[in-house]
This record gives sequence, structure tokens and C-alpha cells, in this order.
Amino acid sequence: MAWGTGLTTVKGFAFMNCYALTAADLGDSIQSIGNSAFYACSALEDVDLGESLIAIDTLAFSACTSLKTITMPDTVEGMGTDVFSGCTALESVKLSDGLKDLPAYTFNECSSLVDVTMPQYVSTIGTRCFYLCSSLETVQLPFSMIAIGDAAFGHCTSLKGIQLPMALSYIGY
Repeated sequence: MAWGTGLTTVKGFAFMNCYALTAADLGDSIQSIGNSAFYACSALEDVDLGESLIAIDTLAFSACTSLKTITMPDTVEGMGTDVFSGCTALESVKLSDGLKDLPAYTFNECSSLVDVTMPQYVSTIGTRCFYLCSSLETVQLPFSMIAIGDAAFGHCTSLKGIQLPMALSYIGY
């Protein structure tokens, strides 16, 4: 599925539960993706987010159980909660350097997630952001990190190492 050049928004629930959808090329005109826009598109394997995306709303790609990689353009400045939660096949993520915060439950239950490239200026990781990411082995937090929310890395049973930055002032339970 490809988009026209005049389209700037994928509205909430637009493709929710489209079980046969395998790919989405958002092109370079899409600036925002709404709440649950691609929720539970269980066959969705490939998403090209384009180069103009600014915001991704809550649950936008949650429960897309075939999605394997995400490369977020550096234009993304904000995300809602649970954006990729339950994406059980997700292995690799490159997050936008425009992000300052990783919201709660962003990668909750992404059990295949091994590699995350963190934004260099992210300052907070929300509650249960990486909860139950049982394949995650290492995390490199940027120097700008000041807070890690409750159970952010809870049940990351393969986590072998994490280096905490000097600026870190809060780690939740």
C-alpha cells in the first residue's frame, strides 16, 4: 500500500484489524499516524515511515505480530504510549534522534526484540517501556538519560548489561 503525495495524516483506527495487510509505504508526505491506525494488522511485515513523520499516536502499531524491524526518521518528535506493544516478531528498532522521551509500554511484550538504537538526547524511559522484552541482551543508554520509569526493563530475562549514565537521577521499582 502506497500513499498519495497530498496525504499528511493516517487517522486513528484507519487500518485496525486489517489482517491481510503485509506492507505500508507511508511516503514522504505523512506527518502523523493516529491512535490504533494499524492496530493488530497481524500480517504487517514491512513499514516505511517516510521522511516527514512527526508524531505517532497511542497503539499505532500495537499487536502487529509479524513486524520485524522499524527505522524511524529523525523527524519524529513524539509518540503516544503502547506504540509497538505486543509486536512479538519485532527484532530491531532504530528510534528517531528527535525523541526526548520514550513513553510507557512502548515495546511492552516485544519478546523478539534484540537491538534498540536509542535517541542520543532521550531523557526518560516510561513505565514498562521494555517490559517482557525477553530477548533484549544489552541496552546503551545515552548520556542525557535522567529517569527510568517503573519496571521499564522488568522481565527482560536475557538482559546481560546496561550502563547507567551519570545524569540518571531516578530509577523506578
